[in-house]
Amino acid sequence: MRRVCGLQIADDRMAGIAKRLLLAHAVIIVIGLLTGVLESIKHFALVAAVADLEAKSGESDSSPISSGGSTVILNIAVPLALPTLAFFLARAGLQGNNSSILQAICMMDGCCTCCTGWAVVSSILSFMLMLSQKTWVEGITCNENGYSHRDGSSGSGSVMDEQEPYSQEECQRAKDALVSTLELFAVVSIIVALLSLCEVFACVFGTMKSNEAYQSLSQDKVFCGPPPPLQMQNGQVGQNGIVMVVGQPVGSGGMTIGQPAFSMGSPTAEGGKGADDTANNNPPLQGRVVQS
Repeated sequence: MRRVCGLQIADDRMAGIAKRLLLAHAVIIVIGLLTGVLESIKHFALVAAVADLEAKSGESDSSPISSGGSTVILNIAVPLALPTLAFFLARAGLQGNNSSILQAICMMDGCCTCCTGWAVVSSILSFMLMLSQKTWVEGITCNENGYSHRDGSSGSGSVMDEQEPYSQEECQRAKDALVSTLELFAVVSIIVALLSLCEVFACVFGTMKSNEAYQSLSQDKVFCGPPPPLQMQNGQVGQNGIVMVVGQPVGSGGMTIGQPAFSMGSPTAEGGKGADDTANNNPPLQGRVVQS
């Protein structure tokens, strides 16, 4: 008897399948949490750095970086909530020996593989975007009366907050801070890509194990609880070693086994004997139970 995440599993092989399946989903949860936190920190740090540069340069919309409010939901809630739901569903399927739930988990893990594969591509694209934005910001020149950009755009140095007038030094400081932030989070994008790649492998492994668990249940094996009773078939042994056979007249061929239990003889005629049995001078058939 082995204990796996609170589940008592008697069979060692089934316990190994359950342990690997739940472990794969636990790894997916941890990686999803890490990538979500890193992406959220990256987003809000970039938004703050861009806002600071806009304030110090006296110009708005000086960078293509956006500040969508749904980022925290997309980056943390979804990567954390869905794997957690899948973990507890998988555990419930193992505990109840429910093949339908495990089949659904197999499909969810397949979708997880596709989504995390896209996350790898997205992180690589984010890395390229960080470098592109860094190059754009480096093209800003903070002058005494405003800023200019090598693409031809310029600003007059007007201020968004009248209590904080334009300062060339503050503009340059905000620009350097944004460049450093973009460099840092370009590296973070590569780290997220590597974590997402590990998550792809975890999802593939989870898909394999959930399918193995489903196939095991299809073969009348169980994870928790007693094994199911053996199905009674003609001429096969059931529980407690009882065999059901039908008595046949003993002749030169001996006794035939494997007929339906308790078969009746021919319709009885007057006098309590079957018409055919009377004609053949044989006694009517009787059903018997033979214990092994």
